[in-house]
This record gives sequence, C-alpha cells and structure tokens, in this order.
Amino acid sequence: MKSLPSLLLSGLLLTLSVVKVHAKDVDVSKVIEGLKLSAGAKVHLRGEEGYVQRTKRWQYWKAPDFAAVVEVATAEDVSETIKFANTHNVPFSAFSGGHGGISNLADVHNAIAIHMRRLNSITISPDGTYATVGGGAKVMELRDALWAADKWTTHGICECPGLVSVALGGGMGALEDRYGLLSDQFLSLDVVLANGTAIHVSETSHADLFWGMQGAGHNFGIVTALNYKVYDIPDSEVGGRTWSFESFVYEATPENVESVYGAAKTLMDSGEQPDGLLIYGVVGLDPDGSGKGVITHTVLYNGPLSSITPHTAPYTSIPHLSRTSEQGTFLDTSRWFAVDDASLICRLSDFLPGAGLARFPVDSKTYNVTALADAVASFVALIQDNAAFAGSVFLIEQYSTRAVRAVDPGKSAVPWRDNVLLVSPGLVYTALDMSVSPPAPNVELEELAWSKGREMQRILAEGVRGLGGHYSYVNYASGGESEAEMYGERNLESLRGLKRVYDPEGRFGFYGPISGGSGGGGGVGEGEGRERDEL
Repeated sequence: MKSLPSLLLSGLLLTLSVVKVHAKDVDVSKVIEGLKLSAGAKVHLRGEEGYVQRTKRWQYWKAPDFAAVVEVATAEDVSETIKFANTHNVPFSAFSGGHGGISNLADVHNAIAIHMRRLNSITISPDGTYATVGGGAKVMELRDALWAADKWTTHGICECPGLVSVALGGGMGALEDRYGLLSDQFLSLDVVLANGTAIHVSETSHADLFWGMQGAGHNFGIVTALNYKVYDIPDSEVGGRTWSFESFVYEATPENVESVYGAAKTLMDSGEQPDGLLIYGVVGLDPDGSGKGVITHTVLYNGPLSSITPHTAPYTSIPHLSRTSEQGTFLDTSRWFAVDDASLICRLSDFLPGAGLARFPVDSKTYNVTALADAVASFVALIQDNAAFAGSVFLIEQYSTRAVRAVDPGKSAVPWRDNVLLVSPGLVYTALDMSVSPPAPNVELEELAWSKGREMQRILAEGVRGLGGHYSYVNYASGGESEAEMYGERNLESLRGLKRVYDPEGRFGFYGPISGGSGGGGGVGEGEGRERDEL
C-alpha cells in the first residue's frame, strides 16, 4: 500500500481517566514517600530517571502534566494511590498506552500518573470462551496471545493503544461485524472508583455501572482487569485466518471524492456490505513531493485475494494513480494500514518531536458525498497552503456492523449502533515548540488547527443532518463536542445519574466529561476555556 507522510488514526484512543481537584498545587515530591505500595511498584518523580519514558505520549496536543508516576504492580496499588492522592488533594490519571487525545486533558496539572503497563497479563479461561485481561494490556498483546491459541476477538486494528481504554469508549474493530464492539465483549470488570474503593462490575453486580462502562466508562473509574469474550478462529477460506486488501490511490479532487465514495455509499445503503469487509480511506499529501492531495482508498476483506475482486470492481473504472494488493493473515492488517507498533502513527512524537494531533470526528448512518467532498477540499487546501500541517490525514472508515446492530441499544451506553460510517479529519502539526525550555505550546498553530478542524467537522455534520444525524465518536473526539453528540441525548439522564452515585465529586472529569458530579464535567468541554457547542 502506498504510504502517506502521516498515516492512520484507527483505534488511537482513550488511555486516560483523569481527576480534577480544585486546590492549590501540592509539592508531590514532599509527600509521595507516604504512599504505601506493593514491593513490585515504583515511583518516578519529575526529573528522575524513568519519568520521561513513562510519561511519553504518542502526541502532545493538549497533553496532561504529571508531577510523578506511580508504576503500579497490583490492583491494590491503584486503590492505595487514589486514596493517597485524594488525601493530599492531588489529581491522578490512569496511563496505559499513552494514546489519549482530547483537549480536556490540558486542564490536568501537577497530577500523579497511575502507570498501568505492568498489569498486562492475559489468561484464557479453561473453557476457551473468555480471556482475563489486565487493565494495562495493549491491543497487540491481546491479539497475539489469542492468535497463538487459535482464538481472536474484536479489538482495534491499531496495535499500540491500551485495550481497555479503547473499549471503554465502545471501540470499533475489523471483527465487529461478527462479534460486536469492543465493549460488547465485556463479561465483567474490576474497577477502582474515585474514592479508591475496588468493586466487581457485571450484569449481576453493579449492573447500572456495567451499562455505563460500555461506551462512557472513562467517566467512572479505572479498570484493573476484565473478563473479555474470545472466539475460535473459523477453519475456512473466507472468514478465517486469511485476509487481503486492494488499495487505489486517486487524486483528491471533488469529482474523485464523489465518485469513489458514491460507490461506497451505494454498497452501504444497499445493506449488503458483507461480513469481513472494511473500507478505509485516507486523504493526505502525496509522498512523492508533488504537493498534490491524494486519496488512498483501501478495501480490506477477510478472505483470499481471489475473493476480493467483486468488492473492488466499482473502484477500478475510476481513474487512479496506482493500485496495490496483498494477501496475508489477520496479523498483517495493522501493517497494511500503517498502524503497527513500529509505524509513524504509533510513534508520532519520535518522528516529529513535540507533535500534536487534533481529531474532529463525525459518525453517521450514511454519506453525504457532496459534504464529504467539501470537507476534503477544505482539508487539502489547508495542508497545501500550510507546510506546518503537511503530515495531516483525513480518515474515512466504513464498517460492516451486523453484530453491532443486533445488540439491543438499551444494553449499553453506546449511542451510535446504527452508524456505519466514521469520518475524521486529523490535523498533525508541531504542538510544542521544542526550541525553548521547557517546551511551550505553539499557540498560533493550535488556534488554526482548532478553527479549521471545527470548520470541517461542521461541514460533515450539517451534511448528514437530514440523513439520520450524527454522533462524535468519543475515542476520536476533540473535546469541543457536546455531551449529546458523544453519548446520545437518550443516555444523558442515566449517565448523569451514575456520576452522582459513583463519582459525586466529578473526579473523573476530563476525558469527554459527563456532568453530574460537583466538580469537573459540565459546560466547558475542552480545556483552557473553549466552549462546547452542538454542531
């Protein structure tokens, strides 16, 4: 597949559950010795060896600020750290893959990072129907452990985020057509609440919270472990271990956008998009240095290349710049989409020090191809006219969703089960000026990214207003979206009620916050005073 300068945001998602404390900053270094932890846990203070590596993020747009890192080794360490932080009026945040990216995080100052990566064990149950997964495990670790046992399940395609973090926001993946969303795989969760209390959450224990953890879970607690459904890999040519893709590169003209995604819309609206088929489009600058905008349009299929031809036929007649294809296994899909662990998107800040990525998602039931063409034109104009944004990408993800739609909408807090299309401009730029010490936010570029990103988001949202409306996928959200856009108007009363019960002080209030507690959440949606507004 032809790579773009910066590729693919699929599954780059939530890793942070954050606490807001309205108090004068505490000198954490002077009180941290009082924290009682297990023998395997470690503490890293700002400036000490180990701190930088354990606070490293994939990108630094609206990044949180940590005074210390507590590298937990047990669930009890999580509880003790939260109780300690509350006692000393210190904010805290759970950190797993470091892939959270929402503007609310900029309000996190002088916090304790609860580093979850040591809690990454994965054990398959004796009957082979579920895995017990540690709260710090990454997507890649679960995928590989299951594959070795001839199992698989729904998870994101991107290898590097924390599994739990993605799943708490609902979570999308290539196998959702057969098994449902990531959150649909929850059997039970071990959760530490904002007061440090550890509880077991399932359909029969704290059932109200179990509902909310599926789609809005980062608002309620830190998951230390969960039981997660897994499945046997079918022994069949189509729908089994073999996967393939065919990719077309087109010039990103309005005519080509309407032609390519008009064909994709026809398939979507027919209701006949088969299981195992995912359409994935990326708009960016051509890596050949010509400066022209291009669409890399990929059809991924759970079957051999010989079976993909009927699904790619509509795109072959549209004049294209190049065409590539490959056959492999499920393990190759991350590499094909350039979201494997060694990819630019997983290690963005390594390739571009101080890198920032702001996303502006709209998910809907279908396309308005005219609005899509307008938004793409706005995006291409920005990245052509402003070299600072040259590595940006515009994602178009069209899923097969049979099993997602089969789940009763009332069984979880996920609001967008009927939506099969996720479109998200992603603006990449140098968010931190690394020429000064300490690095400072690049305010001028930040304001331009926000203005242009919201403009594209509005074009997309207004385009589908009469086509079933839209939501904004919380795992990609910028932070300017309303609570109704992220969680659904029908869910808000229940979610706010859960906040009053399980987080009455609004401790977990800075990742797509839900109002209801006495602190955090509410009308300012994105840190540093930006107001939320309905698109």
